[in-house]
Amino acid sequence: MNNKRILATASLLLITVGAVLIAQTTANLYSISKAFESYTYELLFDSLSWLIPLSVAGGIATGWIRRRVKKTEPIIQGNRVLRHPTLGTFLEHWMHMIGVIFLLISGMLLGFFFIPRLLESPEGIGFAMNLHFMGVLIFLFAGSYHLTNHFIGGSKDILPKKGDITQSIQETMYVIGMGDLPEEKKYEAIERLEYVGWAALLAVITVTGAIKVSEYFLDFSGGLVQASTFIHDFFALFIGLLLIVHIITAAIIPSSWPMFKSMLFGSMSREYVEEHHSKWYEKIKK
Repeated sequence: MNNKRILATASLLLITVGAVLIAQTTANLYSISKAFESYTYELLFDSLSWLIPLSVAGGIATGWIRRRVKKTEPIIQGNRVLRHPTLGTFLEHWMHMIGVIFLLISGMLLGFFFIPRLLESPEGIGFAMNLHFMGVLIFLFAGSYHLTNHFIGGSKDILPKKGDITQSIQETMYVIGMGDLPEEKKYEAIERLEYVGWAALLAVITVTGAIKVSEYFLDFSGGLVQASTFIHDFFALFIGLLLIVHIITAAIIPSSWPMFKSMLFGSMSREYVEEHHSKWYEKIKK
């Protein structure tokens, strides 16, 4: 791991720790009426709601700048092939992970559907609410950066292709030792289909979450908010399940380790790409 990635990793750790500390600090109770011994905590969804559109604008601006200053470099460098060479991709991927994990953990602490509320004290509830807020900021920044960077003149390699369902079955059969390795492009068919799943689930969560947040400063009907809450929680369950599947298939199964390492270090061995991503290799070696 080079110095830039070490610095980027340190930045991610700083974001994670800082977000938790902010959520915890702002959840401390303070007096609003000494006479009646009334206390409350700062709800960031209320006091700092303006940061939500700002995080989206920041992600869009950063993604646009990234496209404008993008430097081209050889994809094949010696015996290595650059698959995720930019720090932007590295930071974007892991910020998505941090944001989603914050949202899932805080959601479970607050309770939804069959999951009971795990916190009872005002400080605990305030911490979970504010951690959810920090997760929203991180996720929206990373998501808006991704959309701007990748879909405004960027690469479309991750988008689904015709025949991906059939090829994903072939890939699964190969992993369990019951078939031959299909010719792969930069991303496997399973990765492209999983991308669609993530996009659909997160889009629903984002829209319903926006309605829930808007309740703090707009006059929405109770029925709309209730319906949005139900849909939000329902799809959150699927996001949690998909995250577990993603971790297993992308980081735990040995056959996926080269691709997992490429997300950490940016490159894969030339030999691996030539054997497992032959279509992509034929394209980039020209």
